[in-house]
Amino acid sequence: MTPRSDARTDVAVRIRLREDFAENPDFDPQDTFVLQLADELPDVCTRHGETAIEQRDKDFDFRPKMSRRSAEQQWVQRTAAYEVRFLLRGVYRIATFRWVEVNPPSTVLEGTWPVCAKCKRTSRVCQYIGHAIVLLGLAAILVILAATQTTTSDHLPVALVLAVFPGWGLFGLIAAYLLYRRSTTFVLFRPIVDLESARIRAHPRFAEAFESRGSLSGEA
Repeated sequence: MTPRSDARTDVAVRIRLREDFAENPDFDPQDTFVLQLADELPDVCTRHGETAIEQRDKDFDFRPKMSRRSAEQQWVQRTAAYEVRFLLRGVYRIATFRWVEVNPPSTVLEGTWPVCAKCKRTSRVCQYIGHAIVLLGLAAILVILAATQTTTSDHLPVALVLAVFPGWGLFGLIAAYLLYRRSTTFVLFRPIVDLESARIRAHPRFAEAFESRGSLSGEA
């Protein structure tokens, strides 16, 4: 049976604490810290399995999370999907009066990552749409301000006012933020469970290219 072209394979890459944190005798993984990619990745896109057109320096953000099945600490990548779940949990907690102010420390993974033409195209599209949402909202605000100079607020179109708030002011800006987050997420990770390796959710062609280099790899 031929595997699906969009199937994902977990590829374990080596990571390490950045030198200033590794040499700190008071280092606490519960605080903010920085990890670095220790492996050199092949010129194959992790997401699409296509030949990379560049190796891009990029820092990916992670947030700590305690596993429900065990007491081990995990660090979850901040993707657009993560931000949506975080927002929905926040809305639920407010609605049920269970809101607890939480400001978990952010963990950063530094590295140089292969990027293909499809990744760059998707990034540009997401950014353009995000820019358009922001600019349309600002334009609507300017229209409302201009209208208030020539007429009373009672004569403003209700649809225009609602389009600005809550339409743009709430949902539009959230959508733009998620698009901007998606535009920079061209590598997807499983939750990090130790400070020596990270598992990339990779295209099979990237996994094959990585294994051929004799580096540490694994499958889900």
